[in-house]
Amino acid sequence: MRTHISRFNLAIAALGLCGLVVWSPAAAIAGGGEPGTINCFDGSPAIPIDQFRTIPGQGTVELWPQSFQPADPLAQALPAERDSTSYAGFEQPGLLSGNELFWGIDLVSNSAGSYLFTAYNSGFQIWNIGGAFQTAPQWLSQRDGWIGDFDTYGVPHAHEYFKHWDIAAIDPVSSPGSTLVALAGDGPVGPTIWDAAQKTAPFQLYQDTSRVGEQVAAANFGGRSYAFFALNNGVHVYDMTRAREIGPCFEATNQAVNLCGGNSDPVWRGRIESWPYNRAEYVNVLEATVDGQARLFMIVSDGLFDFNPGNGLGVEIREITDVTALPPTSDVVLEGLDNISHGVELFSIVEDAGPRRYYAGVINSAGQTSSGILQIYDVTACIDPASVPGQACSFNAVNRRYQVQLGVLPSSAYVHFSESNGRPFLYQSHHTLCSLPPTGNENNIEHLLDLVGLEDGSPIVDVRGEEYLDPNHSGPARRIDYWSSYYDQATDGFGALAPHGGLFNSSYFYRVAQTMIDVHQFTGDVGDPDAIFADGFESGDTSRWRCGR
Repeated sequence: MRTHISRFNLAIAALGLCGLVVWSPAAAIAGGGEPGTINCFDGSPAIPIDQFRTIPGQGTVELWPQSFQPADPLAQALPAERDSTSYAGFEQPGLLSGNELFWGIDLVSNSAGSYLFTAYNSGFQIWNIGGAFQTAPQWLSQRDGWIGDFDTYGVPHAHEYFKHWDIAAIDPVSSPGSTLVALAGDGPVGPTIWDAAQKTAPFQLYQDTSRVGEQVAAANFGGRSYAFFALNNGVHVYDMTRAREIGPCFEATNQAVNLCGGNSDPVWRGRIESWPYNRAEYVNVLEATVDGQARLFMIVSDGLFDFNPGNGLGVEIREITDVTALPPTSDVVLEGLDNISHGVELFSIVEDAGPRRYYAGVINSAGQTSSGILQIYDVTACIDPASVPGQACSFNAVNRRYQVQLGVLPSSAYVHFSESNGRPFLYQSHHTLCSLPPTGNENNIEHLLDLVGLEDGSPIVDVRGEEYLDPNHSGPARRIDYWSSYYDQATDGFGALAPHGGLFNSSYFYRVAQTMIDVHQFTGDVGDPDAIFADGFESGDTSRWRCGR
């Protein structure tokens, strides 16, 4: 049996339905931590939490363990353009209401500046995060479909609030600052490509109205920039450089006879063959130098519920052997983890013995649809086998470097790798509304992992702060720490807040969490393995938010 939680159901959940019970305006305003309400609707805006909290009967808890602290100004409300916590679930989100619901994240940082790109329900935004704006992102521009910024968009109605789930931004190697943006889009918008060389005035280059997809990745290869969209019938490749060369163009590639760019050199390069059903929901790409040669690898999962072991679904790594071909050609490198699979990431960490390649991703627990596992595997032998003689290219126990049982797992889960001044981190999150802080041995719905231990075999640290039991909750004792303090049924939580992604730039960590974009800072010494886990117990904590009462 195969089922899938559709984008329709996900949008319904994001609009304020818990267990298919609509939040009423009165319930939303009431708040108070009871099921079916949006807590802190009357407490917005959000404010970074104080360093210490005194809990009756539990003493004083330090919520900023060593090496992490809020980067947004303390005791000040989050700027309105980054705070949609007043969203109550019964008004249309987006630019017109001032309640954008943030979903995707990417950033570009080089000699031309540092910029953050965020996808929200009906468009995307660009922020300056360089220099004085590292701790206070400067809004530069946004493009919104509901006000006509796209070539074609459709008419908004009750169940089409969420058009955009992911964004990828990239600067051509030869032209820092000349940013290209790829934005994943639901129907009838589809994939779009934008010229963002002028950060205050991005403009649309290309649109394919015939495809539907949720995630996108970008890569420079062979002197050109490519976008890899995970679409409803596989991974499709688009030449972003070509889109810039020919100027604005939109089409429906499943019907077009004369493609944008011409049939011999089109923007849409075609579909990469993968999976028995040629369907993809999550995709990531890795550019790797092997034996002095630049090579391009792709990892993909289909996000489908799969209870039939052996049918080949799960996670698949491919080498793209010719990205310029029509369609691009590829070879299977590794496939496995035959289960319900979600967010995937391929990344490199430069270690003393040379670069190592890793896969990180989320799969459902065997035979389960409501719980998941975050795993990290060493896949160096799949990408550069000569560098690790004797190591098998396999998702086996020997290559598995980390595993943790997650909490309740909904239909969408994500992983993002980034580095803080050379220190590797992995952020895992998944879209959960009406979520409960964990009890007992349950785990949170998001994790920030310090990956320093991948090289020397020391423990991988789950970055989180001290915890306490919520004294205001009438049910089972809820464990409150950074990750759970803002969940719906925590005393100081927000009902519509849901973690979607986070990335480091230098020492600053930028996170999108549906109703919030916030900033955190890693203050540890670069290369210090004890910077976070100094005392063997406490770990670092990113900034925590409370209601602005």
